[in-house]
Amino acid sequence: MIRILHRNHFHPYKIQYLHLLNDDDPDKRIDFCEWALAMSQADQDWTRRIIFGDECTILLNGEVNRQTFRYWSEDNLRRFSASKTEGSPKLNVWCGIVGDRILGPYYFDGTITTAAYVKMLEEKILDDAQVAAMAQGISLEEVSWQ
Repeated sequence: MIRILHRNHFHPYKIQYLHLLNDDDPDKRIDFCEWALAMSQADQDWTRRIIFGDECTILLNGEVNRQTFRYWSEDNLRRFSASKTEGSPKLNVWCGIVGDRILGPYYFDGTITTAAYVKMLEEKILDDAQVAAMAQGISLEEVSWQ
């Protein structure tokens, strides 16, 4: 299939989703970098006391992962895609990192609401975060969440 596409001068292009930048965004980024540099100069291990976590929604309606999706065309059409995700079945998952330990994955039932997030933190994530923090030689009270 790929040979046929190449023979007909088609090339893979990735759809890009753009984030609107505000006028004060560059200043905020510089402020953060200066703060992070000062923190690392004061304590080289400060990042080991941060839990970096994020959630992801996996759509079950056939929409593809935009990080791995390519469309094939002779020309780059600068293609943008509108998607309909409301009401589509989905799976929500949270995963985190503290030091050199991975937390999760943890799966949410239904939509991620404040109540669902707090419930997941209290019932599942905090216990594992405590164990991971202790393995790093720190207490959970010393840990920041990002």
